[in-house]
Amino acid sequence: SDNYSLITDIGSGWQNLGTHSSSTQSYSPTAVITKRFYLSTFGSYIAGFSASSIYTPSPVTDELRIKGSVYKVQASANSTIIGDMVVTNVSNNSILDVKASSDFHTESDIINESGSTIKLNGRINIEGDIINNALINSSGEIIFIGNSDQTIGGSNVTSFSDFTVNKPSGNVILDINTIVSETLKLNSGIIITGSDTLKCTSPLSSKITGYSGNSFVFGFLKKSIGVNTSTYPLPVGNGNGNTFYHLAEFINNNVVGISAITASVASITESGNNVDVNLDPLKAIQDGTELVNVLEDAEWRIDPAGNITAGNFGVNLYVDNISNLSSADDFEFCVLKRNSSSTDYADWDAFSSTTTISNTDQGGRTYITYDGGGIPIGSGFAQRTGYTSFSKFAIAKSGDVPLPVELISFTGELVNGKVYLNWTTLTEVNNEYFSIEKAKWDETNSFPDWEFVLSVRGAGNSSTKIDYFEIDKNPYQGISYYRLKQNDFDGNYFYSNIVQIDNTQILNNTGYVLEFITYPNPSFNEKIFVISTKAYKPENDLYFEITDMLGRKIMSKRIVTDQTGSFNFYINEGIDLNSGLYNARITDFSINKKTISTYSNKLVIK
Repeated sequence: SDNYSLITDIGSGWQNLGTHSSSTQSYSPTAVITKRFYLSTFGSYIAGFSASSIYTPSPVTDELRIKGSVYKVQASANSTIIGDMVVTNVSNNSILDVKASSDFHTESDIINESGSTIKLNGRINIEGDIINNALINSSGEIIFIGNSDQTIGGSNVTSFSDFTVNKPSGNVILDINTIVSETLKLNSGIIITGSDTLKCTSPLSSKITGYSGNSFVFGFLKKSIGVNTSTYPLPVGNGNGNTFYHLAEFINNNVVGISAITASVASITESGNNVDVNLDPLKAIQDGTELVNVLEDAEWRIDPAGNITAGNFGVNLYVDNISNLSSADDFEFCVLKRNSSSTDYADWDAFSSTTTISNTDQGGRTYITYDGGGIPIGSGFAQRTGYTSFSKFAIAKSGDVPLPVELISFTGELVNGKVYLNWTTLTEVNNEYFSIEKAKWDETNSFPDWEFVLSVRGAGNSSTKIDYFEIDKNPYQGISYYRLKQNDFDGNYFYSNIVQIDNTQILNNTGYVLEFITYPNPSFNEKIFVISTKAYKPENDLYFEITDMLGRKIMSKRIVTDQTGSFNFYINEGIDLNSGLYNARITDFSINKKTISTYSNKLVIK
């Protein structure tokens, strides 16, 4: 070991300064410890061989103290400290300067004392604590690699650019608020914040990576957001261990007025008013199905910095480590929300009239998430979108009653004296069949006599969009109403919206019938004629219009029947109809502007 010596550069080249101590030096295949006493001038220090050759890499003493000078780790260089690293201010600022692309490794603590500076542009791998009482300027990366708990403390808030947790064992414990301005990399090890907060200030959703049950934030995680449609991961937990991991995601839909959100999660102790029996069936209800069990393992809280002035958001609440939930509960669970200060289950609300739950088994309704081909790709979650306020969120389920068929639409239309009925589902759960019912209008606008019309077999369980179409060939005369009834295998059922049909084709029993055709149909946008097929009232005003399938009016015009009650005109003079399906309708408003007769035809443009 006496072949090695601490040599110094004070600005005039490397040289021997002070007194060499061979008796207290040591050498091994993994470390060289050099010592020199009575140094009177600060400078740069390395371990040299025979006082001339530079030894690289250069472990420097059992403890390194920087007093009023600069310790610089040059670009692409490596430096290892096997003891504490102390940056001390004496009469001048002391600086630890870790250059870009360099690696500084300390097996113990870094203590940045008041008035000193750490410049981190490369990488610091640390096995001990960071005590920061001064300034850390960082555009580099701090990597926590110790085998035991490591603490970030001191009197000054510490800010890092990239913050990586890659620990074989133990946790990272915050004793002070800590800032990550770029990427938080959660590879292995849990960050415990206590009452402090880990603040990730990049507004990009991609700046939290690697999270899992082995690495998450136990405590408070604050994430800056932008005005966008990104989904932000919030990897939080309510304990120290992988069974306490409860991932949430914030689904941004161009929220304006919020700069950041703070997420945490806690379990619920069910007692007092905080019990399932207190759930309000008028609020904890989804599509007519009552939610009866709040899953108390995880209650997520998301608090905003600011107030929403535009846009909305959604949440994905993951099922990991939620007891009393499995694939047997698919389509039986969804998200509930209540005020952040609430301790009463009566406050849980689905907000089903203003929010939306997921429609497929590819995320948001099932215990396992599947791709479009039915292949499992990850843990399931409960999803709800359309929120405009923040608070507490939880997963609740409906017991053994599946949330019903997700019905997109139910419509009816009179065409050539028949009622064409169309409906579309996005998902079906336990669906045995549909039935169509109709009722006549009466003077009291009540429907005492719903009548069965027809039935259609359901899909049972489906996660794909299905279109249904049926015809009532014998509709009521005058005004009538139709509804769709969905029937489960277990006897449960629910009704759709009600559709009104006006089949007032006969005018006051005089025999006049309003009926026409469009020709040619389909049309390639050549001249299209509207031709009466039955005699109507002579010299009578009629109203003609064309609408698209969303009911938007494309064109309209007034027409008059001739002396025989006929009409014949063409409709696309001066207008261009795009390819698609349209509805052509003629209506008689001739008596006090009331609908006396109406007739419709489908028109196809190719």
